[in-house]
Amino acid sequence: MRLIALLLALLAAAFLVKQQLAPHAAPPQLADIPEAASAMPRVPTQASEVQGFKRDMNDFMAEQDAKRAAAIDKAASE
Repeated sequence: MRLIALLLALLAAAFLVKQQLAPHAAPPQLADIPEAASAMPRVPTQASEVQGFKRDMNDFMAEQDAKRAAAIDKAASE
């Protein structure tokens, strides 16, 4: 009985080692960053710029939301 348990443990260990040493598929490539990401407001470096950044970020998010809603509506109508 101990021999069977030992063989099962060795089999499990061998399987795990094989899985770790097997060549893995290449990680998926990230898509190109859309133009919208480059238009994102810059993060402020001074405390006085925070309120302007907040306003710019809210405007940016509203604009992106409108673009996504338009894309969804266009896709739904097709």
